[in-house]
Amino acid sequence: MRIYEQENVLIYRTNRKFWEYYHALPEEIQKRADEKFELLKRDSKHPSLRLKKVGPDWVVRISKDYRALATEEDRV
Repeated sequence: MRIYEQENVLIYRTNRKFWEYYHALPEEIQKRADEKFELLKRDSKHPSLRLKKVGPDWVVRISKDYRALATEEDRV
């Protein structure tokens, strides 16, 4: 997933590889990932996300064993 800001709004983009990995996840993890993404869109500072910057990437906790990774892009 890639994230960039446009007119003070965060834009999230995915690619084919993202969806291949997503569909390979267990259904329960897909459901949790969907819930976390909805929460991220509503409140990126929500503590249950445990959102943190790691180098050029952002990491969100999906479960004890799963994380989602997003790369930030500059768009001008």
